[in-house]
Amino acid sequence: MRKLIFVISIFLGVSQSIIAQSQITGQVTGLLTPDSAIVRVQKSNIEYYFVKIYGNVGGTAIPFSFNNLSNGSWALSIDAPGYTYPPATVVALNNNTQNRTLQITQSTGGNFLYQWQDDSSFVGHAQQSYINTPVQINVLGNAQPVPVDFNAINILNEYGFLLSNDSTTWTSEDAYRLYVMLGKLNFPKFGENDSVFVRAKWHITNRAIERDIAYTSQSNVSFITVSRQAFTYATPLVVTIDGVRGKFFSKRLFNAVVYYYTDRGTRGHLINEIALTRYGLTFLAPSPQLQTLMSETSTNFQEFTADEKLIILSMFEEFPDAMQRQASLKYLVRRINGMPNPTYPSASAVAWVGNLNIEFMESAFASQSIDFMQRLVLHEKAHFLWEHTFDNTTKNDWATLGGWYLDPTQASGWSTTNTTEFVSAYGHLSNPDEDMAESITFYITNPDALRSRSMRKFEFIRDRIMQGTRYVAIINPNMTFQVYNLFPDYNYPGKIKRSEVQVLGAPTEDKTIIIEIELNTMNNVFNGADFAAARLSSSIGTFKDIRLNKINPEGSILRGQMTLSKRAKSGYWTIPQMAIYDQANNSRLEKSTTFGILVFVNNPMEDVTPPLYVQNSLTLDSLGGKLLIFLAVLQVKCVVLVRILCQSSQP
Repeated sequence: MRKLIFVISIFLGVSQSIIAQSQITGQVTGLLTPDSAIVRVQKSNIEYYFVKIYGNVGGTAIPFSFNNLSNGSWALSIDAPGYTYPPATVVALNNNTQNRTLQITQSTGGNFLYQWQDDSSFVGHAQQSYINTPVQINVLGNAQPVPVDFNAINILNEYGFLLSNDSTTWTSEDAYRLYVMLGKLNFPKFGENDSVFVRAKWHITNRAIERDIAYTSQSNVSFITVSRQAFTYATPLVVTIDGVRGKFFSKRLFNAVVYYYTDRGTRGHLINEIALTRYGLTFLAPSPQLQTLMSETSTNFQEFTADEKLIILSMFEEFPDAMQRQASLKYLVRRINGMPNPTYPSASAVAWVGNLNIEFMESAFASQSIDFMQRLVLHEKAHFLWEHTFDNTTKNDWATLGGWYLDPTQASGWSTTNTTEFVSAYGHLSNPDEDMAESITFYITNPDALRSRSMRKFEFIRDRIMQGTRYVAIINPNMTFQVYNLFPDYNYPGKIKRSEVQVLGAPTEDKTIIIEIELNTMNNVFNGADFAAARLSSSIGTFKDIRLNKINPEGSILRGQMTLSKRAKSGYWTIPQMAIYDQANNSRLEKSTTFGILVFVNNPMEDVTPPLYVQNSLTLDSLGGKLLIFLAVLQVKCVVLVRILCQSSQP
């Protein structure tokens, strides 16, 4: 099974502010031995720290300190089960030190009391008194302490999941977020008269883990380790980004829990349950239903793998709730390995917006990066939004924004006057629908790329499509570094102002094709290019790619050379699109409507007939312990006979 690493964490928040020499110090009084408490500081984004302290005789002062905190407002709180303690307070830091004293008082009496109220923290202020006698539960012959946190107790009593502090301490926020997430899936629950036993022991760690979760099993008990990073924004938090307040959250914990719930996706009935109940989707296996839907024999299709299903569901989950289910999208189908779609042979996936399904090919998953697969799922889903959700006003406004106009001379029927403001060459080459699908994909997976290419498109999707929902990619700080570049290049390469084509070679010879373009460069340092890429296409759809490299230091002139077979299609070859890139990967995309290049090839020996299999010419014989395979392939002028000799499996 392919190991997948989610290199893109799609969750909302604000970037970590510049670290300053600020600190919060203080002391806790009233904590008695052998009790313990957790003192915590947290900002309204991913910055949070906590320390566990232990009581002493007489409850005298116990110091705590949080150093090297960034400037801004921090919430200081304490969690001390069995004590009455103050709610969270806001501490403002600005290159200074703030000192606070937290006074707690031991609860008295034998009655249980739990209280909660809203405060300046992120799950509210909760305190409880509890039975003084420690409670233990047996896990595979070992006595384990039962947690005293309200949500941790609910997790144990309802699901049989014990939150263990053996490695790292669970905070009340962690327990609350996991409890909420478990309720979104159909984990088996204990009934009112059932005896509670431990089904799984959960550990939390500060380390990064592939998929944010790892687990093993022993005697029907799971031992699970989950990364604390997955808990950031697992429940909506109120934060401010670009001056706008709103609720921000992540789907990382959901995806991690789904991975465990479905046993790495291998429990197909559970995967199908999530797909149907949350997104209204069915993964179709080869069946009469699939055959009727696709109007093809069902043997042309196969089941999705477990990894493929997990990737698809994780991407559907990223859409806002109102976009996750559509009556017009009900099925997902997977074409058999090695077979392209007969209508779109180069496509990795096809959104059949009039046939209720998305069809995936092997090329969607085989040897592809995780970000490619994620973007592909989002792209195909976006086509259904364009066809069935967006109104005509939205579509027309988007087309106007992208400079699109109807053009019957183009294969897609559309052209655009814009040569920048596109996140991909494919979106620029096609039509407003494809442009929207590509832009939505980047809005979710790489919003900075869309914003840097076109702020107007970014704002359109944010305000008109996502109704204000924002996505921010945050990378683990330990995996980043800062580049100091005193001369950044934000300029797009210049437009093509001149082109020249040479086709060298006699009619009966292979042709050498040389293409040269010159760019309009107002500033030779920043308007030049590093290279250009183009595809020459014949009138019958055959094609060949060419790369043009810069031939002068400033990159204003680019030239490329390629060889075209004397058997290639004769006549005019065109370049539908020229993609021009500089060293900073700024790109300008030009369609044939914004520049001129034409290539004429004189090939009287052209071969335009594809190979054709001769019916009933494949035979299998077993002679003398050898297997003989004869395959006949018919072309225009010849028949090729292939004989393969291999060892038989028989002695």
